[in-house]
Amino acid sequence: MRKILIGVSRDIEYDLRNDFLPTCRDVDVIPAVSQYRDIMSRATNDLNAVRSVLGPGIMYSMNTIVLVIISTNILLQLNWKLTLLAYIPLVIMSFAVKRVGGEIHDRFESIQEQFSSLSTKSPGKHFRNPRCQGICREESEVAEFRKLNVDYVRRNVSLIRLWGLFYPLMTALIGFSSVALLWFGGRQVISKHLTLGEFVAFMDTWRC
Repeated sequence: MRKILIGVSRDIEYDLRNDFLPTCRDVDVIPAVSQYRDIMSRATNDLNAVRSVLGPGIMYSMNTIVLVIISTNILLQLNWKLTLLAYIPLVIMSFAVKRVGGEIHDRFESIQEQFSSLSTKSPGKHFRNPRCQGICREESEVAEFRKLNVDYVRRNVSLIRLWGLFYPLMTALIGFSSVALLWFGGRQVISKHLTLGEFVAFMDTWRC
């Protein structure tokens, strides 16, 4: 599955990049394209994002959907009380993902916009068009580029810090769920409401 989907996503990215340049060269679309400052961003980061969605995005989504359907059915057959206890942290996690995911999206959009500004102000652009530049503007241009670069780093660090908070939160919720299942399931085994084999089967299925 990984080989096929990720390979296909790379092929799609390859075709998109090959189609992107001729499209930009098309005289009919030049007015529409010229209004975007973020052509470099669209040609790099955006195409990478498309590839990620068409490859790992589809693969992990389908894998998760199939596992949830199958494992939930098995868990309910083993013990519905443990199943309910196992899914409570997942409900909390879904709200956290929605809240933090929205913030991650906003910060990523901000990074993309800053990358566009940085690409527009790239020194390479001025080197390619020396006649179009003013005289003795090197210091001001370098200072402005440095400012944009520092802001770009700052926005990336902000996103990374949010990711650094998000993943430990998810791990903590999963750990809390494991502890709760061990406590409640152990009591069920001791009270003979659940066999040890059923409890082990439940925990192995839930970890999947």
